[in-house]
Amino acid sequence: MSHPDPNNIHKIDPEGEVVLTLKNPNAPFAVWPTDESDPARQLLGPSRVDNTKEVQFLLSSKHLALNSKYFYKLLNGPWKETCGNEEGPLRLTAEDWDEEALLIVMRVLHASRVPREMNLELLAKIALIVDYYECHDSFFFHVDAWLSQMMSQMNGRPPTELGRAALLWLHVSWVFKNNSYYSEILNSIQTQATGPIPSLGLPIPERDFDSIEELRIQHVGRKLSKVQGDMDLLIGDNGPCTFECSSIHLGSLIKDLSRHGLYPLPKAPYSGVSMNKIDVVLNGLLKPQWATLRSPNNDMRGMGFRVVDCAYRDGYHPTTANVRPAPSTEMQNEPQYGAYGTTGQLWWQ
Repeated sequence: MSHPDPNNIHKIDPEGEVVLTLKNPNAPFAVWPTDESDPARQLLGPSRVDNTKEVQFLLSSKHLALNSKYFYKLLNGPWKETCGNEEGPLRLTAEDWDEEALLIVMRVLHASRVPREMNLELLAKIALIVDYYECHDSFFFHVDAWLSQMMSQMNGRPPTELGRAALLWLHVSWVFKNNSYYSEILNSIQTQATGPIPSLGLPIPERDFDSIEELRIQHVGRKLSKVQGDMDLLIGDNGPCTFECSSIHLGSLIKDLSRHGLYPLPKAPYSGVSMNKIDVVLNGLLKPQWATLRSPNNDMRGMGFRVVDCAYRDGYHPTTANVRPAPSTEMQNEPQYGAYGTTGQLWWQ
């Protein structure tokens, strides 16, 4: 890796005519919102208490203008962000960037030496700077090599569990136009979201996170609406089963939902409930079975037991006994809720 200069000046081009001063270097980066009292909190990224120092970079205006749209417009525009006299170097300022990341970016823009190995934290910081200074084209070759090296350490797959690491990968994939990784991560985390996904201040398109939140609310709301409908059916006096049958089903349903923190039923926007959770809970609801006394002609002699049949679907529509209905064609790829099975069981598909 590149290492900061202890003298606080990096002479990328010893004969350069541009001095870039980095103020407040190494500011907290992509901080994951979490409870500070949680001992198992996620990695927040490095932070500094003393950010009073400044770091300078001696740079070439030609290399900057050639490789960065931002610097091209700045150095060739009608105005210049300068201080000092006209005969001195052009002075520019930057704030909050990570010093090592900015050093690597400037070395790439000046065709200087760059590290062969990379880690996610540093690459995400580099991507943020690259996106700001609009110098993507200079990095694709290096990024391909870095991603290959990083993937070799991760069994060839980016992280798919919703968290800071996944969002850093999403950010890197977006900035450097790796659509494959971006889609894979986005598709994975969308079912895990329990509310709006934090952007962490990264330039990830808000529309993608907004779409995920909208999809989550619709999905969870649709499933809970079906749950509420079946509960109303079981509570009512005009349901298609006996008092005993509906009471057992209703009690089992409420108890199971309570066990998973879903009773009373959550209200929109269903904070804390992911698409994964609602599907797993409804697909795993217990199926109560019970038996009643069986006495032909109400004769106590020869009394035995029989398993109670409860074969109906969608509340009011009976199904063929001992046959579990197949999901409709439109819903084959989505877990379904609310079909009843046989022998006193509720099928939560």
